[in-house]
Amino acid sequence: MGAFFSRIWSAISGRAGRTAFAYPDVLGRDSIRLLQFIKPKWYSFGLQNPRLVLSSYPIHDLPKFVALSYTWGHPHNQNPGVIKAYQQHFPIYVNDQQFRVLKNLKEALSSLLWFWDFSDDVQHLWIDAICINQDDIAERAAQVSIMDHIFMRAQTTAVWLGQSTPGSWETLGFFDKMLKVSAADLMPYYRNFPNGPPPPPEFWERHGLPRIDDAKAWGPLTHFFEHRWFNRAWIIQEVTLSTKQVVLFWGHHALPWVDLGHVSFVGQVAKVGKLNSTVASEYLDPLNQEEKLNRDWTVSDPLTNAFQLYHSRQRYLERSQGTADDTLLDEMKSLTGAKVPSASSWLMYFCMVNRWTDASDPRDKVFGHLGLVNHIVEQDGLEPSKIQAEYSSHVTPQQVYQRLMSQVTEETDSLAVLMALNDPPQDDDHCLPSWVPDFSRQRGLDLMSLIRPKFDVCKMSPIPDQTKERRIIFSGSTMRVQSIKIGHVTTLSASLADLIGPQWYTWAQDILLLGPIYSWTGESRVEAFWRTLLMNSVGRNYPAQWPGSQNGDMFRAYILQNIAQHFPGGGDVLDRYLQDLKGINELASTDSSGHMPSFTGLESLTSQILNIDLDSPEAFTEELMTHKLAECRDNASRFLMGMDGSMLNRRIAIGSQGHICNVPMQVELSDIIAIVSGCPCPLILRPRGDTYTLVGTAYVHGIMHGEAMDGAIKWEKLCIV
Repeated sequence: MGAFFSRIWSAISGRAGRTAFAYPDVLGRDSIRLLQFIKPKWYSFGLQNPRLVLSSYPIHDLPKFVALSYTWGHPHNQNPGVIKAYQQHFPIYVNDQQFRVLKNLKEALSSLLWFWDFSDDVQHLWIDAICINQDDIAERAAQVSIMDHIFMRAQTTAVWLGQSTPGSWETLGFFDKMLKVSAADLMPYYRNFPNGPPPPPEFWERHGLPRIDDAKAWGPLTHFFEHRWFNRAWIIQEVTLSTKQVVLFWGHHALPWVDLGHVSFVGQVAKVGKLNSTVASEYLDPLNQEEKLNRDWTVSDPLTNAFQLYHSRQRYLERSQGTADDTLLDEMKSLTGAKVPSASSWLMYFCMVNRWTDASDPRDKVFGHLGLVNHIVEQDGLEPSKIQAEYSSHVTPQQVYQRLMSQVTEETDSLAVLMALNDPPQDDDHCLPSWVPDFSRQRGLDLMSLIRPKFDVCKMSPIPDQTKERRIIFSGSTMRVQSIKIGHVTTLSASLADLIGPQWYTWAQDILLLGPIYSWTGESRVEAFWRTLLMNSVGRNYPAQWPGSQNGDMFRAYILQNIAQHFPGGGDVLDRYLQDLKGINELASTDSSGHMPSFTGLESLTSQILNIDLDSPEAFTEELMTHKLAECRDNASRFLMGMDGSMLNRRIAIGSQGHICNVPMQVELSDIIAIVSGCPCPLILRPRGDTYTLVGTAYVHGIMHGEAMDGAIKWEKLCIV
């Protein structure tokens, strides 16, 4: 009997001598390796370390297999002690040799084995950390170049999110209820997204869900979408190229991809992710201005990211099958300025729209999209990408980023891609030229790129130097361009923190420096100001307008709500408040548009909110008061949501020629406002001796459609480094 238990323990613990793993061959681009589970004995199931067999197969003759998508580290961002445990290696057995993997992969294999059906016709498995020799740089690069073939041929892509948590059952309860909310019920609200209000509380209560303003109650759902997997750069192509089925699993729970799409859609319309105001409160903190200026603020909704991932896959599949309009191609051309698609312009597009993702190797922010690009260029008959995965220590992320930007700009002769950037300043050790996007930073697209087709500041202008065919010329890290300087920054005004903080009114004194009529458009200076705040766009629609509303109503409601919110009461405090709002009242007295309310006291404030004459008591009712207050709050909220994308990391500035500008937060006085041939929007440039550094892009109200091209034009050459 003792010998029997000894044999069982040996089988479970794997004490039999096994050698360290060595790959038997080297892979190129014509083959891959696949794994097979060795079925555990009944008495060792769930106790024994996973055992697998690894074999090589030609890429054109593969058995059915499952591809695993997962994170290499801890599935959640938790405390350092827990993260450290997930950086340690644990043994499994491959070809009867010990193979050490990170803890998260070992847990994924154990869970996958629990799900595995050994009677099914799919018995093979692909896992990058095992099937690719990660220590062989050449093999790693070759396998990265055929990722499109791997995921497109997988029967299933299994997404491992990590072990189940105490809140997993609550999350599943959310899923069950959200799956019963029909898309048809949500569409009226989605049509106005992101500038319309979400469904009211009673909508959610009717479906057995918490009130939308109860952030704690929605916690289990938001926590689920904060899994690190949703932020990985590699998942974009892994999921998008999976043409068959995708299944998410964590612990012993599983969720089909189509259900994830519906749940994330419901959460996006509900704006569940916006409930976490931690980042917003830090952004508004007046005590950390220097830290705030240099930080990469990625204020994003994790459910929105998940929905965009789902939506992008659907559009890509439809594009591949030729069953819908090619909206991806239209977006790519708009973002990069490409008139003719190419591998480089497609690679730049995917790198930019997925810049918010994370990668342990910064080069993978580019290399991680090569599979998508390879598939597109092969399908469309284009030349292959000149950029290939290179993991040599001699190839730096900065070299990869600059090579991509140079290639795209040389092909397109356009700087349209700069409109998608709004980066905080870099430190002194930064190695990239100012005109090269730093993909290692997790950033979203600037709003200007999303309304790009409406802007063309160089419209109808001839090529400045007819002796040259190109508008943009490179020499190493220097970019030579033709420009028209339209002034310099003379006044730095409101930022987002100012606009929604207790001193929200300080910008009024700056706008009073301009004449009552904004000479560049013929509008009142108040209207020009609020349109500049929004880059004259609402929900990516240009010019800014809200369906069924007077355009100035939202800004007027925003002012009224701010006045009411900070109303101090009577006495000397009221006198000081009247003095604070002196600029607001001066603007109101000269505003021909009627968009700027005034403030002389509580009675006039009430009258303007209710839009009635308080001298007529019969017009006032409590019901009217309640309705008008709610309407004012709703309109003010819609204006604030309109600024959500247009003012983050930005501020208002006034130029020396009287332009109102929406500029990057890091702009300084005396920075140059310039039109650059080949760029659809103005640029902010900072003189550095005989050269300039790029500070960022600007929305300049009144010249975004080529108005500055009228009359005599004097171009000058300058160098941006």
